[in-house]
Amino acid sequence: MPTLLIHVLFAAAVQGLVSFPLVGQGINEFTFYAAIVSILVDLDHRSDEKRSSAIHSFFTTSLLSAICVAIAVVAGDVWTGLLLISIVVGFVSHISLDVTDGEGVYVVPRNSKRIAPFRRARRPRQSRRRRSHLILAGLSVSVLLVLVCI
Repeated sequence: MPTLLIHVLFAAAVQGLVSFPLVGQGINEFTFYAAIVSILVDLDHRSDEKRSSAIHSFFTTSLLSAICVAIAVVAGDVWTGLLLISIVVGFVSHISLDVTDGEGVYVVPRNSKRIAPFRRARRPRQSRRRRSHLILAGLSVSVLLVLVCI
């Protein structure tokens, strides 16, 4: 399972890459908002540490993304659009990282079917997943450093 730091770094790097062409600045408040949303997604964990199907589902991610993008297009304001896009980036980046951790995410809420590229039988060893998460964190930090320097 990716740590919260990896979720934050990945969401911030993706939002920085989205913000740069739109406002000419990669690191801004929207980078922070995307990072916060990527943490808030994990607030739905139950006491037994299982993901709830309501938030960690492909259907919920798609619905939230469609609603936010539609509102951003209708609003027409760049700042409102970036705020809504940062919510989408934080949410989608978190869910996309969770897909790769072996447990996967639900297809629809209250359904046992999950999307996961690594099933329990073929799941890579913990060290490989941890190494890939560390590489992703390093790449995210590199992107953020480049965005700070621009």
